[in-house]
Amino acid sequence: MLKKYVWPFLKASESIVGLNHRNFRLIYKLNNRFDYQLANDKIKAKDFLNCIKVPTSQTYQIYRGLYDLRNIVDDLKNYASFVVKPAKGSRGNGILILEQSEKGKYRSLSGKQYNPSELKYFIASIIFGKFSMGHQDHALIEKKLIPDSRIRALSYGGFADIRILFAREKLILAMLRLPTKTSDGKANLHQGGIGVGVDLKSGITTQAIFKNHLITKHPDIDAPLIGVQIPDWHRLIKISNLIAQKCPLKYIGIDLILEENDGPVVIEFNARPGLEIQNANQIGILEHL
Repeated sequence: MLKKYVWPFLKASESIVGLNHRNFRLIYKLNNRFDYQLANDKIKAKDFLNCIKVPTSQTYQIYRGLYDLRNIVDDLKNYASFVVKPAKGSRGNGILILEQSEKGKYRSLSGKQYNPSELKYFIASIIFGKFSMGHQDHALIEKKLIPDSRIRALSYGGFADIRILFAREKLILAMLRLPTKTSDGKANLHQGGIGVGVDLKSGITTQAIFKNHLITKHPDIDAPLIGVQIPDWHRLIKISNLIAQKCPLKYIGIDLILEENDGPVVIEFNARPGLEIQNANQIGILEHL
């Protein structure tokens, strides 16, 4: 149930950061443009994360050009499931989760079937820049992760993730992002996902927003969202702290998921993290700076 409209609180708070303040006082001041490539390219990001020894999803293959696709059936035959994603994509666009349905054929989560030619075509579209604003790209094939059952109980389809925000290596805010029917299973607030504020010390959820309204339960599955303990919270913070210390980007949003068998896994980090995290926590970024 929609509980309370969010904006009156935010407009009244002097601690809220707007787009201009974020762009000129945080992003441009704390992040060198040369270092954006580290966040914008998932291959470079994973190389960095592996170098500092934080957990990431396993990479099975990288396709850099059409010639690389000639042996795709043999490349993938030993994987019962996998994820295809563009190296330079954003907001979850171009990500395809597949399972082997029969020899040389694959099935998506929605049930759509892909034969080898169709999969090659999809990957070729990634390489030619369909999901990276027309710029040449590479395609990653990664291990399919299994969401932690405790977090999965709060979600409707897809993967929930945790966004942790740092400025000048200081922990600022955190939120849990949950998929909904509206967001088509994506943990994206712009597309209708839920943002859940998290207490930084305890890892317990404090409030939640959906379509700019405060809520207490998931609108699709009626799961309570307030007062929930995020599993492995201190490990999530420890991993994120290490990234914030080692990464040259000093205003950074770090995205992690909780995997059923492996625990915290880093998905990516963002050099231009959005401001919705303030809504989810009902706290402005300036309050922590």
